[in-house]
Amino acid sequence: MIFIYWLVWSIVAMATSEYLIHKYFMHKRFFPKGCLDWIFEEHHIEHHKNDRYDVNVDLPIYFHIIIALPLFVTFILLGEYIGLLAFGSVIIHHSLYWTKLHRASHNLENNWTKYIPSSFFYKSMRNHHLNHHRKPNRNYGVVYPYTDTIFNTKAHW
Repeated sequence: MIFIYWLVWSIVAMATSEYLIHKYFMHKRFFPKGCLDWIFEEHHIEHHKNDRYDVNVDLPIYFHIIIALPLFVTFILLGEYIGLLAFGSVIIHHSLYWTKLHRASHNLENNWTKYIPSSFFYKSMRNHHLNHHRKPNRNYGVVYPYTDTIFNTKAHW
């Protein structure tokens, strides 16, 4: 039961983080000019404005680990290894799912089985993401699109 608690907490934390990082770091110049410019420039300028779908598509696991390092350390210091396992699982899932869904949405690779592209779930996730490209100030949730409903940024077409 403790694992389920930590799993739910981890999903909520990851969904909120995904939304906030995507909106405020990847689509706005959050840091002063010259400091981590590549985050904004690769995503907002190259990937969105210049339609470079080969740039800033993947979200590697090491990005997650760097960003979540304070949480990992906190889990270890508190001896909360079940929470660490749940959070680590969610981080791995998010990294893989963001990358695979993003690549599939932009037709960069066929990384799904032959059944998934025709599924309602995949079509709705892909549509949600492609609507984000049509309106970059909407649909920030890639893996967790429900965050756009919660934060009132869902694009309605």
